[in-house]
Amino acid sequence: RRVLFRSKATVSVLYWGEKQVTMLASVLSAIAVMAIDRSLVMTADPGYYSGVSEGKYILANMTSQVNISTALPYCAEAVEGYVHGVPMTLITTGIGHDNAAGCTVSVFAYYGAKGVKITDVIYLGTSGWSPMVGGVFNPETDTKCEKKPTNPQPSQLIGVGDVCISPISFLLNCGFCDWPDSSLGECVSPACTQHNESSVFGQCDFFTHDTTLADQLLTASKQIQYPERTDKLNGYLHQYWDATWKGLGVQSDAMPTKTPGIYDYKMCGEAASYNLWKGLPNDFQCRKYLANIVSQLNGVQKTASDVTCVSAMEGPGWMRVLLNKGTQGGKIPFVGLRGASNYDSWPLMRTPTGTLVSNNEWIPSNEQEDFTLEGYHYAIKTTTSIVLQHFYNKATQAY
Repeated sequence: RRVLFRSKATVSVLYWGEKQVTMLASVLSAIAVMAIDRSLVMTADPGYYSGVSEGKYILANMTSQVNISTALPYCAEAVEGYVHGVPMTLITTGIGHDNAAGCTVSVFAYYGAKGVKITDVIYLGTSGWSPMVGGVFNPETDTKCEKKPTNPQPSQLIGVGDVCISPISFLLNCGFCDWPDSSLGECVSPACTQHNESSVFGQCDFFTHDTTLADQLLTASKQIQYPERTDKLNGYLHQYWDATWKGLGVQSDAMPTKTPGIYDYKMCGEAASYNLWKGLPNDFQCRKYLANIVSQLNGVQKTASDVTCVSAMEGPGWMRVLLNKGTQGGKIPFVGLRGASNYDSWPLMRTPTGTLVSNNEWIPSNEQEDFTLEGYHYAIKTTTSIVLQHFYNKATQAY
């Protein structure tokens, strides 16, 4: 066999035996498949709900794509590639925290066997939010829900497309709860105890004190021009808030800000549940649990009036895996990005007897579904915009 070593001056021809050539081939092969450390971007929905994958725009910006889905049967889809030259893998886990956990375990097993280190994990997706920062009412302290919003400001209102950047998630359905009679309307406070009681429920709250990755994404969120809401989506938002102010007897035409609001781990976190719930009682219980976690993370006492519920399904599953000490020492930076695709409650109103109820007919039911779909598509765009800017910052060493 002949191997040529060419330089400007000479060309040397060496005659090697079969053994040497085989060794050289092995070395070159090893270099070609050298383990490259990478980031993970994870999403849940491959398009089952709206026909649009939550990872659609990440995928559109990936170069040198290699589909490795067959190697990860517990995930809905997996594609390796680069975003702004940064090596990463886009993982679609499937919907729900069970799917998210199983998929995440398999991803780390796959890359662990290859000697690839995962440098950080970003989970982006859609979610249902409290309509206002701190909720519209807090029935635990305002038992008759008489403290309605006065002179509401746009900055107090959650807009579809707003984004929560937070390393916090928890199981909402975790505790002993006595739910009040539904005939009492929306102004009720569920009596729940023993949330996150490990001897009964196991672990229910998940978060990390390492907010480095979250802070980087918060920086990226301030550096971009967000896509605008469609006219149809703006129309639905006007109808929602007009119905809210009318139902509560508030003289206002306040609307959320045009630019999506960005909320951090001092104000938001993901509440996971397989129940697609709506209504003030659930929203209040969510904010009550969340306030306790936010207080632990930030060392500052918070209440349900200070935070915003973000309802989704996957957080506790994948975060449980990352916090496990068997996963690269449990020290991988992670964060969840959740875009507001819809509200977790419909506009409220008073009955002739004064009971606070949900106005389920503020628009026809088919338009309610369309409102959610419009919001879903827009929330995917706003969250993705931040992630793409983050990878640009990583590529240019802007952090």
